[in-house]
Amino acid sequence: MGASSINQRLSAIGKLTREAADNGALPEQVANGIKAVKGMRRKGRRTGNWLTQKQAQQLINAPDTNTLKGLRDRAILAVLDRRE
Repeated sequence: MGASSINQRLSAIGKLTREAADNGALPEQVANGIKAVKGMRRKGRRTGNWLTQKQAQQLINAPDTNTLKGLRDRAILAVLDRRE
């Protein structure tokens, strides 16, 4: 199983633990011990060709905003842009 899958499951367990402790179904000490479990480190690196910031901005600005399809495309690309 990959690190991200394990971390996702640990997160769900942590949330369940907090909820159980808040409702008195689990002793606070036990909940704190479970919450203290650290997730797995993700190893590796991104592969492939990535855009520079300038190239990403050019891609976002490429659609013609004078047309309806251009406005749609610009909006879709802007949503994908994490900086906005």
